[in-house]
Amino acid sequence: MVSVSILLLAASNCGKSPPAEVYRFRGVVEEKEDGQSSMKLHFEDPQQYFNMLKMRSFINPIANAQGGKTPPPDPRLVKILSSLKKDDLIQLTFSPENAITNIEKYPVKPGEDMPDYYEFVRVKTSQFKGQEFPALVVSRFLYESEFLLGKMDAEKNWNPDNDLTAKVQKLAKGAPVEIDVVSEEPGVWRSGIRYFVQRIDPYRFPTTAQVVGVREVPPDPEAECFTNEGRTGYGRKADGDSLSLMVDLKPEGSEEVKSLLAWEYVLVYEAAHLKEGQKVHFKTAMVKGKEKLVGLRALPTP
Repeated sequence: MVSVSILLLAASNCGKSPPAEVYRFRGVVEEKEDGQSSMKLHFEDPQQYFNMLKMRSFINPIANAQGGKTPPPDPRLVKILSSLKKDDLIQLTFSPENAITNIEKYPVKPGEDMPDYYEFVRVKTSQFKGQEFPALVVSRFLYESEFLLGKMDAEKNWNPDNDLTAKVQKLAKGAPVEIDVVSEEPGVWRSGIRYFVQRIDPYRFPTTAQVVGVREVPPDPEAECFTNEGRTGYGRKADGDSLSLMVDLKPEGSEEVKSLLAWEYVLVYEAAHLKEGQKVHFKTAMVKGKEKLVGLRALPTP
């Protein structure tokens, strides 16, 4: 099981003004164009930290005061950009030419920037291999995701899960929930595959902790390895071995240090750039009697 959001259902413009979309701010690119200063925004899809869509990165021009893409950039937008920090979540509006015409800070809900946070939207029906299934619709960052409600029988066929559906139907719209899902072919992750809910529970808010350290340890059979390419990219010495990462965290208000394995690639690459003393949000869950790290996110530096 893994808590991921794979299916993104973007709202259609339908001839209306372009809707604001949520992205993660990465920086500003300043250039000279026809002797004038131009400005472009570097931003990323925020969902990529929680799913298989890594490195969905974009660079778009900042619109001028008339909404066009030629310089100079709108002073109002330049002022907003000066207040942003790397990794801030922002809502962007685009012109038909894909110039950025409006920028607002996105009001992140507590926990929304963790891998397993969703808000319940509704239950609907959906077709899967010619059969009608109940489906759960949840949202995060203004995007909606859909997961089927079913269980696999002894012959490895999926059937509607009436008990899970009854549980989901009791949820109030907007209720924060955490979800584990599995693909229709457990262990297989690819484009176009469908996902089934394995667990849905009321959301548990993450714990704040201070990073004591991040250690490279011998490859763990239950973990994704930190490859040489990844180690080099994070300024770590590559010596020919792929290793696992162990994160040592000290929760606020506690003297206990928790040592937790970064067992899958989202956690590995989040852990890789952490520094000693940095503040993070993290979550764990008991899996087969063992406390397991299920969410890790660095907090912005003050």
